[in-house]
Amino acid sequence: MLGCLVIALLAMFMPSINTGIRQAQQIHALEQDNASTRQEVGDLEKKQDSLKDPEYLQRLAREQQGYVNKGEKPYIVVDDRASAQDEPADEQINKSSRPRPWYVEFADSLKSVGLATDAGRTGADGSGTAGEAAGR
Repeated sequence: MLGCLVIALLAMFMPSINTGIRQAQQIHALEQDNASTRQEVGDLEKKQDSLKDPEYLQRLAREQQGYVNKGEKPYIVVDDRASAQDEPADEQINKSSRPRPWYVEFADSLKSVGLATDAGRTGADGSGTAGEAAGR
């Protein structure tokens, strides 16, 4: 009799217990999200404070944008060895030693999609365009 009473009480309170467990899990997840958001806000406030510093802004402008002060001469150092090491292997393979003009690249791309084929330019007898061959 006592066992039936315990089972009946568990059956009655099981949905409430289940809901409480789910809510506790949601609270924990929201607290973690809140902590990460606070950390992000702190990082952004530090960045905002650093952007108020003129020396930091000048350093950023020099490093990222290549700005120079009046009277200074900018020098651009080109190091092919460093850039070749930074590029992935397939980009190095596809990179030709002598770049082709843009119009040649454009014509090749049109040929590759079939918009500028030789068959479209010549008629059935091989003279003129297809439109001229049809008009004869």
